[in-house]
Amino acid sequence: MVGAGAETAIAPRWTAGLEYLYIACAPSTHLSRANSLTCCWSITAFAPLLWQKSEVSSGQLSVSGGVMRSWFLAAIFASLAAFTGSADAADLPLPYKAPQPVVPAFSWTGFYGGVNLGGSWPHGDNSGTLSGTGGGGGTFAAASTSSADLSGVIGGGQIGYNWQTGHLVLGLEADIEGSSASATGSVGCGIAGCSMTGNPKVDALGTLRGRVGYAADSWLFYVTGGFAWEHITNTVTDTTGLGTATLFSTSTTQGGYVVGIGAETAFAPHWTAGLEYLHIDPGTFTLFSGPVPSSVLAIFGAGGGATATINDSARMQNNIMRARLNYRFQ
Repeated sequence: MVGAGAETAIAPRWTAGLEYLYIACAPSTHLSRANSLTCCWSITAFAPLLWQKSEVSSGQLSVSGGVMRSWFLAAIFASLAAFTGSADAADLPLPYKAPQPVVPAFSWTGFYGGVNLGGSWPHGDNSGTLSGTGGGGGTFAAASTSSADLSGVIGGGQIGYNWQTGHLVLGLEADIEGSSASATGSVGCGIAGCSMTGNPKVDALGTLRGRVGYAADSWLFYVTGGFAWEHITNTVTDTTGLGTATLFSTSTTQGGYVVGIGAETAFAPHWTAGLEYLHIDPGTFTLFSGPVPSSVLAIFGAGGGATATINDSARMQNNIMRARLNYRFQ
């Protein structure tokens, strides 16, 4: 079987054409005419015969014919279209989905200011020496040590600035506080029959601190340290069998260092809240140095003309725990 044809595409997946085929069944002595014709018709059954001839000679049958047909390659190309259609489907654009909005990471950078409230637990240590000369020319001396644990409410305000890069947050903060921390205690004054009573107070303090923190989105964990000052007052009285008299009443402002830790979280776009612990230590300082009042010498039984001086040193360490509320200006 030989032939020739032409076809053209009439749609994206459809073609049409014309085709000529020449079919010849070779002479056979082994097949009957009927069988031979059946063979040839089975070959040419794909299209109607337009012309056909057969020859019989010497018991042999030969059939030949020409076929001209036009067709749509629907059956073949239906399967091809299904195959290519599935391949093309993979190339089709996916349904459009609007990109999800990107939520910016929380930043601690910027200025802030706020208030705080908490508790203050100072611990004070005192040591004093008293030395003098009696009216008759003799000398006397006394020494005493004492300690006191103060407590009270503390509250105030703070301002600061943070700068964040990655998870690292660097900051600077200043605060000023009022405090009700105080205590009252009595010890021996170093002279027989004498007791000494003190009433130490820390009524104000402030700090200027650097902060180094780790930011976990809206949480900040930090350490802090820097300079601190405290305003300390104390009134000391001596009591003997002859009465009670004020030894000294003084106030002083002392500077030292402060260290601490804290945690803070943002609970609204401009608001943060946190907890902070601070330890303040101004070191040892002179609380009072000066002459002993004559009223004190009198209850000591010193004669007329007696003089004395006292030197009192102290150390007032302070432990603070406070809650903070800040407003961020950005």
